[in-house]
Amino acid sequence: MLVKLVELHKPQGERVFLDEIYISSSAVTTIRSESGSSMLEEAKQLGINKEASFSRITISEGGMTRTAVVVGSPAEIQAKLNKKMLLRD
Repeated sequence: MLVKLVELHKPQGERVFLDEIYISSSAVTTIRSESGSSMLEEAKQLGINKEASFSRITISEGGMTRTAVVVGSPAEIQAKLNKKMLLRD
């Protein structure tokens, strides 16, 4: 199942922007709290709620891993990843 998360993305030399990413819940190997990054301060200046929490997730992609900073606390991200979809008729 794919889960939609909001990623803080900052290409080198550019400004921070938000981007939706869809990831497989089984591809996430770690979730940890992210704080104190200059990227987070820049994102808050763009209008993200100052009370927002952020997490750094590690994603396994075909033998390679990458990290992403996403909006939400580790508990919120874990809840999204573990949510079961119910199919309706």
